[in-house]
Amino acid sequence: MVFGETPYAEMQGDAYTVAWYDKRGERKLINALVEKGIPVVAVFLTGRPMWINDVLNQSDAFVVSWLPGTEGEGIADVLLRDANDEVQFDFVGKLPMPWPALDVNAKDRDMPVDAFVFPIGYGLSVTQDTVWSTLSEELIGADNSLDQEVFKGGPRGSWKLFTGDKSDWTVEVTSSVAQSSSGSVEVRSIDREVQEDSRRITFAESDGDLSLVYMQSEYPTDLTDLNEAGGALVIEFRVVEKPTAPTILRMDCKYPCSGEVQFTKVLLDASVGEWTQKAIPTACFADAGLSLEQVNTAFVMATAGDLTVDITEIKLATAPAIRSIVSCADLVNDTELLN
Repeated sequence: MVFGETPYAEMQGDAYTVAWYDKRGERKLINALVEKGIPVVAVFLTGRPMWINDVLNQSDAFVVSWLPGTEGEGIADVLLRDANDEVQFDFVGKLPMPWPALDVNAKDRDMPVDAFVFPIGYGLSVTQDTVWSTLSEELIGADNSLDQEVFKGGPRGSWKLFTGDKSDWTVEVTSSVAQSSSGSVEVRSIDREVQEDSRRITFAESDGDLSLVYMQSEYPTDLTDLNEAGGALVIEFRVVEKPTAPTILRMDCKYPCSGEVQFTKVLLDASVGEWTQKAIPTACFADAGLSLEQVNTAFVMATAGDLTVDITEIKLATAPAIRSIVSCADLVNDTELLN
């Protein structure tokens, strides 16, 4: 099982914890393999030691391959035997840094982790074995709030960024510049505070057909408690070019289950070139048909016209700034405002 950190540029990889969060259901897959009695060799791609105690507990062998770049063949050489069932190369690498036993410093979260599973210089050969003592899987630095980051510097957690149009509704954005299948939407990484921490989304009118960008996860999330706490979808954005056609904002509960509001007035009222933050209560989406128990798409922006907007953050928050909250009454049919 090969998995690990997603790529990041300078400063975007900064984190308040050394815990590794899976984005594509890797933990679920490992657990399924273990339940079926299938031995698991975990190959972890990472640029730093990370807290991953639960995977260490589940794995029969755990290999830290760091970031091999174009030299993945070297990893295969030590993992696989040759045609004669002989070991090709033994493991000789040793840890250059201790491996963390905790996700944060228990006494002061601003300080480095000071409890370790393996010391500097640790590393086994293919002939060595070790007696394993189950590690604690408790995240002591876990955020127990209902708040959830969807996009900040890049997609967060299990969320992924997509664009689409009638030619193909599911084009995942995985590079600095991407566009929908017909080219009616372009998503480009831009710099706000650090390198490529924001996205410029440019919609181009295409014969009146709808185009969209969205944040989706393969794991639905229950927003019932967040909604009851007065939660909202919070977007920090900057209008570069105002919309020429109605623009909708939507949340999906496995489409066609969805809740849709009109976002045109918010965009038209925003000052061009200035960053602003707006919070749309999840209740507005629920009133429009969203099933809060199984939200798999936290953010959809769609229009059939021209629009350019920069986005630096998308999150689900229980306590958005009061002045940022948009009334559901302002999220209604607003076609006349475009004239």
